[in-house]
Amino acid sequence: MNNFVNQITADKWVGAVTDDAVIEFPTLQDLHRVIEALDANVKTSVFLAGGNGAYMAIGGGFGRYVVYISLRDKEFWNLYSGGTGANNVVSIVIGGQDGYYADRQVVDKNTAIKAAEYFFLNGEPDPAFHWERQ
Repeated sequence: MNNFVNQITADKWVGAVTDDAVIEFPTLQDLHRVIEALDANVKTSVFLAGGNGAYMAIGGGFGRYVVYISLRDKEFWNLYSGGTGANNVVSIVIGGQDGYYADRQVVDKNTAIKAAEYFFLNGEPDPAFHWERQ
């Protein structure tokens, strides 16, 4: 099976320092393992990189995830859950830092995994989901 993604980087925070794990030529099992490990505490973000510079970032854990894709320099697409609106915010630790995200930007684990699988294989946003360009 040919994958678009050729590298996964997953963070692991020890205090204020991160010890990133890099997986070269990952499998779908690797993808599932690193997303399942996200705990919004020590393991807070995963990056999927393709050969053309496009990447996907997934952050959070415990059922609340934020997902975005960068296809080209300065072109970002956020995955939206269809939540109520940008005025309601939730706090999630991503990249080792607590941040506030619109509730409609927060998706469940199943959605994050399905979006990641599609990007992993195809290098683009899954058309089954709602994406907004930033």
